[in-house]
Parts: sequence; structure tokens; C-alpha cells
Amino acid sequence: MKITIAIIALAAAAAGGFYLGSLRGVEPEDSPTLRKFELLSDIDVFQFTGENLTPAQADINKILLDLREAFVSEFYGETNIFFELEEVKNYLCRVYFKCSVVQNTEKIFSCLINTCSYRHGASGCHSGAIGVNYAIENDRIRKIEFAELFKSDAEKNAFLRRALADIKSREGELWVDPEKISDAELSSLETIVQFVLTKDKLTIMFPPYTIACGACGILTFEEAYQEK
Repeated sequence: MKITIAIIALAAAAAGGFYLGSLRGVEPEDSPTLRKFELLSDIDVFQFTGENLTPAQADINKILLDLREAFVSEFYGETNIFFELEEVKNYLCRVYFKCSVVQNTEKIFSCLINTCSYRHGASGCHSGAIGVNYAIENDRIRKIEFAELFKSDAEKNAFLRRALADIKSREGELWVDPEKISDAELSSLETIVQFVLTKDKLTIMFPPYTIACGACGILTFEEAYQEK
């Protein structure tokens, strides 16, 4: 499902909901006081299709749509700010949200969502990654937690240290030292790290500004594994 949206002069959006279209005629187009708000949105959300979806498939569809809604709706809220400002500005926002399924079996669904957003002014462009991982049991879904991929906390921490060491060898500098980082600090990183599962490989992603400067972008590490 792919949607491309262009919105100009969105006065009606302040009333709520997603307004798709163009409104003009408030003032002459060449007026120096004309306000323009433009949102360019490139949305690609994976959805199971068909008339006989299983309960697990229907639940996954809703989860992905809810993630899209949460991410994109924030930018529609910009219209409220835009029309409340006293000074006249032209705003341009861009939003990118793309789902890529990496595993879809009877037991596991794993999906990577890449995001990118640009807000007006000096806020710059921001990239992100979201890992969506669910085990399917008796046609119901259960979220897979990062910690359950390992037999013990020691094994999990050793994996994270290997990941940080590998990333440091490629990037040169990190905000954390793989050799000195404590178990408590690793536990904090565990709440931030995103991951996806192929049939034989675990890939983890550290979002920008978590272990290195934002210019480094999303930092990844992957390692082969065997099912337990």
C-alpha cells in the first residue's frame, strides 16, 4: 500500500483528521502574506491481503497501520502550529515510512521499518529504524523481546559487546567503549536497540544519537545464529 500526499495551504487540517488536497484563494497567490504548508509523504506499509486472513495476520496488519499512524500523524500536527504563528512562514515537511518484510513464516513475522523525516527550518533530516518481531503461536501473535533471543544475560551482553566492537572498528569512534561498558549500561542500550530476524541471521540497529553522533546514521551489526 503506497500513498503519496501533497498538501498546500492546509487551513482545514487544523479542525482534525487527515485532509488530502489543496486549498487556495484566501489571498492572491503572489501576496507576500500568503501562508503555505506543504507535506510530502511517501508511505509504504506492508499488509496481508485477501478475504480469509488469519487472526495473526489481521493483528499484524493493525500493528503496522498503528505504527504508521503514530509516526505520520505527528507531522499533520504541524499545521496547527503553522496557523497559530504570528509571523508568516512557508513550511515544508517530508515523511518517509517503508516496511520491508525479512521473515514471514508460520512461526515468525519480522519486519524492518525505515523512516525518514524532514521538518521545516533548521531541524534537519532524521532517519530511524523500527524492528517489528512477532512469534505466531496457535494463530495468535506474541511480541519477541530482544532478551529472549539469548540463553542468559551473560550471552546477551557478550553479543552486544561484540556488536559495539565491530561497529567501532568500522566507524572509528563511539560514545561508548565496548571494553569498558558496564552491564547496567548495556541494559540501557537493550531498551534502545532495534532488531530483525531472518531465518539464520540476527540484525540489530542502533538509532542515530544513541551510541555515536547523528551524522553516523543508523549503525548495524549482524550475526548468524541457530534456532534453539
